[in-house]
Amino acid sequence: MNKKIIALAIIILLAMGGGVAWQSIQSDGEMNGEDPPEVEILTFLLTAEGREFYLDGEENPDIVVNQGDEVLIELMSEEGVHDLIIDEFGVDTGQLMEGESEAIQFTADRVGEFEYYCSVGTHRADGMYGNFIVEE
Repeated sequence: MNKKIIALAIIILLAMGGGVAWQSIQSDGEMNGEDPPEVEILTFLLTAEGREFYLDGEENPDIVVNQGDEVLIELMSEEGVHDLIIDEFGVDTGQLMEGESEAIQFTADRVGEFEYYCSVGTHRADGMYGNFIVEE
């Protein structure tokens, strides 16, 4: 009978200890009043005109980010019909008519040099592409 009481006491103590640890963790978060860290989103505003993309006046610029960065690319079609594609990240704005814009947000989760391009007609073949570079 003593063994049963000791076993029951151990189970109760373990259960209480687990509960106390859980409460402690929960309380720490509440007491500190800490919010989860804000994620910075790197934003690139590209315009499409003729057979070029422009970023701050630079034609078909390299876009350089770090692995793990949250990226937002907004494309504005200034002239004609355009889109922006980065195959490896599933980025596809869809075709935009003149005056339309679309923003795509994604995580740069792999390192390397990737091509962004316009898939409309012969735009890519005519040089409407640039490099999307993800560094470690």
